[in-house]
Amino acid sequence: YKKVLGPSAVRDLYGTMVAQEAEEAFLAAPGGFSKATKEFCKGKPIKLLDLDELTQMSYEFENYIPHWIDSAKSMDDIVKG
Repeated sequence: YKKVLGPSAVRDLYGTMVAQEAEEAFLAAPGGFSKATKEFCKGKPIKLLDLDELTQMSYEFENYIPHWIDSAKSMDDIVKG
């Protein structure tokens, strides 16, 4: 999601988690999360990843650069992948 993410997507994700008996979930939204979304996630095993957290993640392949990064002309291109 490019824009600030409201609570409806995270409610859907939580419903899926319960139905599938998942122990945890991750939701990435480079645009960030609304206050209501963050409140809904309190006490639930859902990790919210905004752009800052996504860029700070460490990967097993530190030197790996996806082929599409080199050809990206803007942040929108990077977000699209």
